[in-house]
Amino acid sequence: MQDPFKDLIGNEPIKEYLKAAADKGSVQNSWIFSGPSGIGKTLFAKNFAHYLLTKDDLTGNEQKKIESHNHPDIRIYRPEGKIALHSIASMRQFSEDVYLALGDGRWRIFIISDAEKMLATSANALLKTFEEPAKDAVIILVTSALDMLLPTVRSRCRIVHFHSIEEESITSFISKTYGKTHEEAKGIAALANGSIGQAVSLAQKGDHPLRKMLLEILARQGFSSYKELTDASSFIAEAIETDKREVEESLRESLNEGFQDHMTAWQREAFEKEVEGALALHMITQVSSLFEIILTWYRDLFLMRMHGSRSLLTHRDMIKAYETVQESKISLDEVQKTLSFAKLSLERSTSLPIVFEGIFLKLNFY
Repeated sequence: MQDPFKDLIGNEPIKEYLKAAADKGSVQNSWIFSGPSGIGKTLFAKNFAHYLLTKDDLTGNEQKKIESHNHPDIRIYRPEGKIALHSIASMRQFSEDVYLALGDGRWRIFIISDAEKMLATSANALLKTFEEPAKDAVIILVTSALDMLLPTVRSRCRIVHFHSIEEESITSFISKTYGKTHEEAKGIAALANGSIGQAVSLAQKGDHPLRKMLLEILARQGFSSYKELTDASSFIAEAIETDKREVEESLRESLNEGFQDHMTAWQREAFEKEVEGALALHMITQVSSLFEIILTWYRDLFLMRMHGSRSLLTHRDMIKAYETVQESKISLDEVQKTLSFAKLSLERSTSLPIVFEGIFLKLNFY
C-alpha cells in the first residue's frame, strides 16, 4: 500500500503513528489534531481519512471516489458567516450525521476545521457525540488553539500535537517545487516561520505586500504626528480590504462555476455562508500574518541585542536596520500581550484601522 503521507512535509513521527494506528486497527473514534496554523494539519486529517477508506479496498472503488473529490464518507465542516464560526445548525447536522450507520464496516470520517471557532453552546451540545460516537465514525477536530476547546471535549479525544516545519525541510520543498535557488528558498523558509502554507504563498505570490512598509515603520520607532499614525493604520486596513475583495471575486468564480443558474434558495444561502466564512478566515489569516511580522521584528531585535546567531533571524534582509535602531524599551512579553489584545479586538468586530492604531499606541509609536 502506498504511503498515505508521502507528499506531506514534516512531522514524520506523526505519519508513522497514524499509519500504525490504521494498520493495527487501533483507530480511536475522536481525535484532535493540534498545532500552529499553516503546517498541514487538515491535509494530514484528509490523508488519514483516505488511508482508512482505501487500505483494504481491493476494487479501487474507494480511491476513485476520493479522486472525484466528493467521497460520501468524508465530511468536512468549516466555519461560516461574517464572523467565521461553526453555526449551531451545522454542528447539529454533524451530530445527526455521525449516527447515520452504514452497517457494512466502512469508516465514515468527520473533519471539523478550525474547531476552536465553535460556540461553547455548540461544543457542549456535542459532548454526547464525543462520549458515545458511532462505532464506524472517526471525528477529527483540527485546531491551532487547543486551549480554546472545552476541557470536557479535549478529555474525550486523542490529541496529536503537530510541530512547526523545520526550516531545512521547507527550504528543500520550495527549491524543488518552485524552482527557486537555495538562497531564495532559504529566505522564503525564514519568513515562513515554520509554516509550509505561508512558504507556498510566498513562493507563489511573493513577499507580503505590507511587510516592507511595516518593518520600515518599526525601524523608525515612531510617527511624527498622530495624523501620520492614523494614516498608516488606514493604509494598512485598506490594503487588507482590497486583498479581501480580490479573493472574494476569485472565490465566487471558482465556487459558482457550473452552479450559478441551478442553485435552489437553500443552496444559495449555504453558498453565501461558505463564502462569508472563507473570507472572514482569510482576513484573520492576513491580519495574523502582520501581527507575526511585528512580533518577529521585536524577537529579531532581542536576538541581535543578545548577540545571537544571525542565521536565526526571521527578517534577515533587515540586519542593517537592526544594527542602527535604538534598543526598544518594550519587552517581548509586552509585545505579545499587545498583539493578543489586538486579536481579541478584531474578533469583537473592532474596525481594522482602530486595531492598528491601538497597536502602534501601545508600542509607544506616538
